[in-house]
Amino acid sequence: MKRALHYFEETDEKEYYEVGKSSEFNYMGALVTTNYCLPCHKHQGYKLGDVRGGISVSLDSTEYLAVTSSMKNRVTLLKIFVVIFLFSIVLLIFKQLRYSQKFQDEVKHRTKEIESTKQLLQEIIDADPSFMVLADGEEVIYANKTVLDFTGYASIEEFKESYEYMSDIFEKVQNNSNFIQTYNNGIYWIEYLIQEQDSKTLKVCIKKDDKYRYFRPFAKGIKADDKALYLITFDEITNEYVKIKELEYMASTDALTGLFNRNKLNDVLEKEIALSCTISSSLCVIFLDIDHFKGVNDTYGHGVGDRVLVELANIITSSIRTGDIAARWGGEEFMITLQSTTITNAAMLGEKLRARVEEHLFETVGKVTISLGITEYIHGESEESFIKRVDKALYEAKERGRNRVIVK
Repeated sequence: MKRALHYFEETDEKEYYEVGKSSEFNYMGALVTTNYCLPCHKHQGYKLGDVRGGISVSLDSTEYLAVTSSMKNRVTLLKIFVVIFLFSIVLLIFKQLRYSQKFQDEVKHRTKEIESTKQLLQEIIDADPSFMVLADGEEVIYANKTVLDFTGYASIEEFKESYEYMSDIFEKVQNNSNFIQTYNNGIYWIEYLIQEQDSKTLKVCIKKDDKYRYFRPFAKGIKADDKALYLITFDEITNEYVKIKELEYMASTDALTGLFNRNKLNDVLEKEIALSCTISSSLCVIFLDIDHFKGVNDTYGHGVGDRVLVELANIITSSIRTGDIAARWGGEEFMITLQSTTITNAAMLGEKLRARVEEHLFETVGKVTISLGITEYIHGESEESFIKRVDKALYEAKERGRNRVIVK
């Protein structure tokens, strides 16, 4: 009771409770002086709001203590669980953050490696002296630095502003189907290259600084994201091609006169005969040689004789048409093929040549004459028979006094 009253006095609270040592629950409610109390107790010194006593109650609190103890235990366990749960969450978050950081570091490392590899590959591709382009089958979508430097463009997009197709820079080479154009036999150049590169020696000609450059293209199919692409390389073969053409020229040309030689004429004559049969046109041949040419060499020397042969070759080439073929058959002998020419017109040309040579003043030698045999191809006969007949005509011209034309 005293503790309760003291508590009321010290705290200004109006209720007090406690659990005693004997498990009793003690409660006291304060008796506060109100306006109803003053009429009777004012003379006793009561003032409004004074605590003048209390009403106390004592109850057995054993069950209450058990319940509150159980609740405290549960609360304690709950707190422990919450702490463990929160700790687990923090731990998981920490692990996740560490994993994420490690993953990010790995991504950065891999990205750096990829970028480094990409840059290295780009440098290797750009350093390659060959042209390298990537196409999707319809158009070029990438070109290495060698291509761009050669064409004078900073990017493939800039190149496309000037050209619709890359093949627009390919030069057209007459009478040679191995040189690629934008369309070849109606097939787009990339598709044509893929189809024919294993069976034909395909080439590309590009003009650069007024000089023709030659390249050997090759296409290799690759896949990227399930998309078919083609890596096309162009290896420059200019030096090799020029050497081959020079060798072909040397193999087919007479070194002294610049005319075709006998081997080349045999090839030409075979084609001319085939063409004559195909288009049903006349084909004539003129076979001529210089009269008494041995005397020229014996008298003036072979050097002078060579100059006579060169001058005669010039007279021949200036007298025939563009499509006619003149060749040095051997020694002082020359042969001319005349496609789509009748025997009458061939005889007229032969006489014209004979007269021009007779009128010409050759250096050192002066006057020189020639004998000519002329014949027309008979459909179905062999090349050997054709040549044998014109050879007989020349022989007859010589037998009949030289400086004349004989037609057979």
